[in-house]
Amino acid sequence: MKKFSISYLICLLFFSIIVNVLQYTSVPNYADSWGPIWVSIIMLSILGSIPVFIGCLIGEFCYRKIKGSHELKIGIPLFIVLGISYNHFFFMLFNDRYFLSFNLEAFLETGLPITLSSLLFYLIRRR
Repeated sequence: MKKFSISYLICLLFFSIIVNVLQYTSVPNYADSWGPIWVSIIMLSILGSIPVFIGCLIGEFCYRKIKGSHELKIGIPLFIVLGISYNHFFFMLFNDRYFLSFNLEAFLETGLPITLSSLLFYLIRRR
């Protein structure tokens, strides 16, 4: 339970920081609307806690299934695919779009932080 909690908190912090960095680089006046970066990190930590928790639960389930036999062979690709598919599921659920109508800009805004958080969860959990 301790490893899961540490992995979850690090993934949540990493997710909120990456989302903020991507927003600050893509929208120049992002600081005017949200204020200082620490305010938006706190808001994204609060709003992103449930999706990151669900993703970490799915990641923990997958990690326990592959832990014994194929840890390094399929672990990293599995968690990358897990992050991408988890992102596609939420993108389709909340935006009423089809699975194939997903462009690169939308992936960089929403999919990259989730995929990197999923990969970070696996790398921390593997230690």
